[in-house]
Amino acid sequence: MYLNYWNFSGKWINSIREDNLYYIDMRRPSSDTLIFFLALAISMLPLVFCDYIVTSDGPCHFYNSHILVSWLLEGKKDFFLPFLQLNKYLDPNWITNAVQIPLVKLFPVIWAEKLFFALYLLVFAFGFRKVVKEINPKAVFLAGIGVIFAWNYILMKGFHNNAWSIAIWFWVLAFWIKSLRTPSVYTYAMITILFMALYLAHPVGLVFAFLSVGCVVLGYGLFHFKDKGLRSTVYFYLAEAGKLVLCSAIPVYLFITFYLRREWSKEANTAPFKVIANELLHLKSLILLSTKEEPFILVLVALILLMAVWFVVSRIRAGGWKMYDGLLLLFIASLVVVFNPPSSISGGLEIGVRLGMFPFFCLLFWLATFDFPPQVRLAVSFVALCIAGGLMYLRLPIHQKASDYASEIVTAIDSIEDQSTVLVLNYDWAGKTPEGEIISDKAWLFVHVDCYLGAYKDLVISDNYEANFWYFPLVERWETNMYMQTDKDRINFDNRPPRADMNSYKRRTGQYIDYVLMLSYSDEYAGHPYTGEIFQQLEAEYKPRFTSANRRAILYKRVMY
Repeated sequence: MYLNYWNFSGKWINSIREDNLYYIDMRRPSSDTLIFFLALAISMLPLVFCDYIVTSDGPCHFYNSHILVSWLLEGKKDFFLPFLQLNKYLDPNWITNAVQIPLVKLFPVIWAEKLFFALYLLVFAFGFRKVVKEINPKAVFLAGIGVIFAWNYILMKGFHNNAWSIAIWFWVLAFWIKSLRTPSVYTYAMITILFMALYLAHPVGLVFAFLSVGCVVLGYGLFHFKDKGLRSTVYFYLAEAGKLVLCSAIPVYLFITFYLRREWSKEANTAPFKVIANELLHLKSLILLSTKEEPFILVLVALILLMAVWFVVSRIRAGGWKMYDGLLLLFIASLVVVFNPPSSISGGLEIGVRLGMFPFFCLLFWLATFDFPPQVRLAVSFVALCIAGGLMYLRLPIHQKASDYASEIVTAIDSIEDQSTVLVLNYDWAGKTPEGEIISDKAWLFVHVDCYLGAYKDLVISDNYEANFWYFPLVERWETNMYMQTDKDRINFDNRPPRADMNSYKRRTGQYIDYVLMLSYSDEYAGHPYTGEIFQQLEAEYKPRFTSANRRAILYKRVMY
């Protein structure tokens, strides 16, 4: 029996028990392990050097988690009741709030956000590593590549539930592979819990969990068919199917009821075959903040494809079906899904982009079945580490500029009274530095950056997009919904430039807008008629309350009641 652990000198100890005697073999961890931890450390750098980890929708999730803490744990729901209601169903897209609620309750906002992203990165990285280790311990070097995928387009868009579903999917797959070799009550209990977590996260991860388990089990049965025969193979398939049904029964029931409750709109952004192929080959899902990242991503794609060519040639020469070749079926299935994306559960949410990484995950897992030479493992790990470092070299300054932007917006919080309503007029979703430089030429990071304010105090903020989707924990009341109740001629503050009939909000809803917050306003909009309407209303009922250091946040307070 092996008992592996770290000692205080930083060396790896193998304690080997033989006839009740212990022999201690001291050695350093493998280069694969060191490079994995180095890549993981690189991925954590934004958490070290940035106060805020800005993603497009991320601040809105934190804002709603703060509301849930106030509502559910602190009993301060009365202020929110005219504006929000709790979702009475247990729906997908809840995992982010479930993780954030204890963090928001226990830690300051900045630390709660850092810990949230740290947990995600750890679950993602170690989940990927566990999959390849369960397939083949000698393939653990591939985990260094897996870490690179942790920061992805889905995460930067703020689709945090979707990102978590991928990370949790890794663990479901790893535990199921483990159960094929060494079934145990503990393993199936973990799978059951993970399936429930997947349901709460996002349908994409849940669907791929079923797909991957099916493909792996099918391949495993085919491998043993020659020795076991038809009858035993059929019994094996029935037994695995039964285990899958038992482990996933509750989330499957919940998902079916969730799906049947509403009508679904079709995906509005379905791309042509050539476009999908181009995005797949260029791995657009990993180009996050700057177009300068593309050369590094192309090297990553080339590295994976070169390994795949070597592997396929070697397998053709060796012949035969291997134990985990069901992962080849999974890779093929993932390509079919990517090129034929399902209808969106809410149209226009870029389903193709959400799925773009899965073929690479499935291919890497299949590559893990091959024993690459030690020199190749070391070379691949080193190149992966260089790619991770190069990408972070480009991304970290952008993360820092985005954090500085968010920090400036948050300085307005001391000028806003607790339990107030805030209408936000955002003139620049892309964001600029004080010198006028575009912060990110790839992603709109600041669509909901103002929602950080709602993580500090009990506020009702206009652009709470999350509450406009019925499957999140909090749902807007249409009677006071600022998207609907400040519109003019069906144009509202989400327009560029914003338009808002804010002075009639009281007449429409019975509620006041206490503050108006203008983000990144510039004189280029001064001559626009919508801007004229805004300033006329401000002059009539509001007065300037606060202006941030670089004028990226200008706050007005209502003075007429």
